[in-house]
Parts: sequence; structure tokens; C-alpha cells
Amino acid sequence: MSIGKRNGPFHFGWVRLIAALMYLDPMQHGAMSHNAKDEFGSSRQGKMKTTARDIAKICGTSLSAVSRAFRADASISPELRQLILGEAAKRGYTPPQKRAREGRNAIAFAVVIGDIDNPFYAQALKLFSAAAKALDWEMTTLIAPDRGSLDGQTDRVLAMPIDAVILTSAELSSTLSQACRSRGLPVILFNRVQVDAEMTAVCADNFGGGKLAGQRLFGQGRSCFAYVGGRRSTSTHLERRRGFLDVLEAAGQNLEYDLVGEYDYEISLELGRRLFDSTSPPDGVFCANDQMGFALIDAAHEAGLEPGRDVSIIGYDDVPMARWPRYQLTTISQNVENMVDETMTVMRRVTSAPSQEGQIVVVPADLVVRNSG
Repeated sequence: MSIGKRNGPFHFGWVRLIAALMYLDPMQHGAMSHNAKDEFGSSRQGKMKTTARDIAKICGTSLSAVSRAFRADASISPELRQLILGEAAKRGYTPPQKRAREGRNAIAFAVVIGDIDNPFYAQALKLFSAAAKALDWEMTTLIAPDRGSLDGQTDRVLAMPIDAVILTSAELSSTLSQACRSRGLPVILFNRVQVDAEMTAVCADNFGGGKLAGQRLFGQGRSCFAYVGGRRSTSTHLERRRGFLDVLEAAGQNLEYDLVGEYDYEISLELGRRLFDSTSPPDGVFCANDQMGFALIDAAHEAGLEPGRDVSIIGYDDVPMARWPRYQLTTISQNVENMVDETMTVMRRVTSAPSQEGQIVVVPADLVVRNSG
């Protein structure tokens, strides 16, 4: 083999290198190959960075299949997707479209919301936006029309280049969440829970909040109680009602009126009018959200009753409007700021270390006393 002049510097450089290698201890040689730097200042790594082609070879599939596995909207079998994502995570491979975000430790996520008319969710959305901006993350919002089911947003969610999705709605089936998870897209339920061991959720202590409302009303000496709930199929309705009933039953009291206001002002206003026009109107009312609480206060005024004196009315959520002079609504705070903070923390975990095991984070609720009850 001829490499330049036999007696030139290049020749002697190779001689020196070979001589040095002959006297290296094998263990030292191994350490050098991993950690040492060559004359040009670059590290000599013993292991090359894993590429998409490597993942394809390991999984016995095509390069295009590897690319599709990282796109939620792409067609690929769930088994192959899981295999590819598992091998990629094991070997530290990330697709090109995610590297730019990872370079600045950023996450792209979507918030899918079905109850934007509810002030609580409008407030939560504002806080999510502020948190994303502070962290330099990328946030997209999808709103289901007319308080509709989130399942109608499935195709749009799966077509988005995101790392995780937050789902929040009064009515929440498992269709969308299961579709996302089957594509390897982490899902976090916000203010909702489902009976699913693999589901991750952040919610307030709805049972504890219901107990706080019951304790407040009973402690004020009220004796005729009403519960104005949301929708009977929702976890928030069920848990808040259960906590409220727990206190009443322990005190030997009955729930005289068990109503459904659909979390809606107009529906609850009509319910309130009928309640306060009845022969035995309640003197202690617990509403499963603040909107329904506002409606009951307005209905009480129409009936010539003074909230806080003639009837105690308690809401749930502590939205900004609850502080308005007209309402001064006593309510249960979900501590939405803490809920959003916990959700962002959980999102970082599920995107960095995906797991099949779910997690439910419960944020304590607080009683906020104002004039209405």
C-alpha cells in the first residue's frame, strides 16, 4: 500500500500510531475509543447514533414504516407501531420532526375542549396558554362545536404533529382517548376520570368538594336540601353528589330535591324558578358548577328571596364571575391554577417516559365563602 512518500511526515505519523496501539492495554484501548478525542478535537464514540434505518432493520420492516409509526395520522398496524416505538425509545432514536423541539426541551400538545361556554374551561384554557408560553412549548386548541362530543375531533387530533393531547369535556367517551393511545399518542384527561387502569388524569377532589358543600349548608342550620347536578353520566356530577349525600346521610338528613341542570344557566334558571315557587322550597342548595349557582341566585331574587339569608346557595369552580357584586357566590374552588401546573408536569413525564400504567393526580378542593351561603 502506498500512502504519499514513505519517508514523509504522514508515514511517520502512522508508524507512531501503530506503535502506540501495540503497547496499549486492551481495557485502556476500550476506554480511549469511547472517551478520547482525536487530533481534530472530536470525540471517538464506540457506539454510532441509531438511525431510522437501524430501527427498520431491528424491527424487520421498511424505512417508510418507521416514519409512519411516529405520525399519529399514518396507517400502520398497532402491533408494528408499538414495536417500532418501543425499539426507538430503547435506543434513544427520535425522528427528525421532533429533534428541533427536543433541542430546546419543548413539547407540542393539543387541548381538545367541548364546553368552552363554561367559564371554568375558558379560564383553564387561558392558563394552559400562559403555561405553554412560559415553557416555550407549542399549544394548539380544538373546540368541539355546540358542546358536542370530542369523538368528532378524532381525525383532526390524529393528523396533528403533536407529542400529547389534553382532553376535557363534560361528556367524554373513551373513543378518542383509545384512538390516540393506539397510535402512541399520550392522553391526559383534565377534570375528568374514566374507569381505565391505563388512563392518566388530573382532576380536583370532587368527592371532597361535595362534602365541603354539605358541611357548610348543614352547619348553617339549613334543613331542606337540593342538589342541582350537571349530567348524570359525568364523573364530576356523580362524585360531587356522592360527597354531598355522604354528609347529609351522616347527619340524618334527606336530599329533598335531586335535579339535573346540565351545567347550563338557562336550564338551571327554570329549575330554580320551579323550586322557589314550590310549597316547600329548599333553604340549602348545592349546584355542581358556578353557572348553575348564578341561575339559582337569579331565580331566588325573582322569588323575592335573599341569597345567604332566606336560602343558602353554593356553587362549584370559583370562576371569576363568582366574585361579582350581584352574585358573591359561595363556592368550591378546584384550584385550577394547581390543576394546570400538575397537568404540565404530568405531560413532561408521559412524553419523556411513556408507560402503559395510568396515573390520577387529585388536587384538593377548598371552600370559598361569600354572601350567598
